[in-house]
Amino acid sequence: MNDTEFLIRLGGIQPDRMTPDVLREHVAYLHRLHAAGQLLFCGPCEDGTAIIGLRCSGRDEAQRIADDDPIAEAAVFTERTVVSIRLGTPENNFLLRP
Repeated sequence: MNDTEFLIRLGGIQPDRMTPDVLREHVAYLHRLHAAGQLLFCGPCEDGTAIIGLRCSGRDEAQRIADDDPIAEAAVFTERTVVSIRLGTPENNFLLRP
C-alpha cells in the first residue's frame, strides 16, 4: 500500500475548549496545509466527530500534522486517530484491479 493519504479522525469533542481564538488558529492551520498541497478535505460530521484528509510523505508526518493542529494543542477532541486510506479515484479506476 502506498501510504501517502491519511485520515485524521477526531472524536470526543469538548465544545468549551473550542474558543474563537482556537478556531481561528485551526482555520489558519488548515489554510497552510491547503497551500502546501497536503489538505485533501476536512469537516465536521453529523455525529460530533470530525475528519481531515491529508496527502503527505508518510504516517510520521501525518501524525505530526495531527499533533501540531491548534485544536489538538487545546485538547478540543479527546480522541485523535491517524489511519492510512487508499483513495479510489477515476484515475485509478476506483481501485479496481484487472
